[in-house]
Amino acid sequence: MFLQKIKILVEYNQLVRILIWFKRLRFNMSLQLSGCSAPHKEDPQYMHVVIGAVIVIVLVFVLQDFLNDATLLSLIVFNMIFLFLTFPLRGPLWCKIVWLMLGNAVGVLFGIIRLSFSFALRNDFQGINFFLNLIIDFLWIVPIWSLALSFLGMMKHRKNGVENPK
Repeated sequence: MFLQKIKILVEYNQLVRILIWFKRLRFNMSLQLSGCSAPHKEDPQYMHVVIGAVIVIVLVFVLQDFLNDATLLSLIVFNMIFLFLTFPLRGPLWCKIVWLMLGNAVGVLFGIIRLSFSFALRNDFQGINFFLNLIIDFLWIVPIWSLALSFLGMMKHRKNGVENPK
């Protein structure tokens, strides 16, 4: 009985060593593929976040009189996502502000589209109208945010002088 327990512990220890070896191998391969010799962590740019927060507050106060509640709420969600996930990244501040303004303009346009859907569907299809609102918000928030991230990455490569070999 005692020997069986020792045998199980030895097998478990060997399994743990193999798993650790695979983790190290995978980590080293990811470093080699990315061209880095060590992991890199960017320092957040807090001043960009503060400037972005001021811009977002001004935009919300200016637009609250002109937009309905659903559109204003979707713009606030987009601005918060953009503010906390894009503004801390390295990149030019002007680029982040331009994409924030572009995202708000697209949000207002999609708010108008959503308002036309709600007028067309009226009281007959309130459940469908609710889900259409969520889908329409998803259709503009995610692509604008991802395009902004792609553009920031392109600006970073352009600044470093790295060009695409294609």
